[in-house]
Amino acid sequence: MISGDLMSTATAEPVTAETTEPKARKPVRRQPGIVVPILDVGYEAAADAYLASTQIAKEQTAIRDEAKRRLLAALGDHNVAFLPDGRTVRKSVTECKELTTADYPDGIVRKAYSATSLTIG
Repeated sequence: MISGDLMSTATAEPVTAETTEPKARKPVRRQPGIVVPILDVGYEAAADAYLASTQIAKEQTAIRDEAKRRLLAALGDHNVAFLPDGRTVRKSVTECKELTTADYPDGIVRKAYSATSLTIG
């Protein structure tokens, strides 16, 4: 978790209203192939936090997918089950039909698929 002012964490200056206010910047004109450093000191911490949270999110998604797989396997063909603590587990399946060029004149095609979701409450 990031706390405090990111710009002041990388400098030895005391945090004041002047140091926490964003500085006005001259607009950077986009030029293909040219990389312009536009971030001030201190934003490295924000970039590191962003990358770390992305990794944590990937790990949490893997844990969530495994838990969902186990619950779906336990439900089998049933749509509703009760946990020992009294909560209800509900499975819903949404079927999406195939879309062809007749449905979308601009040529978009989507294969048919089904989406399974769980609700625990």
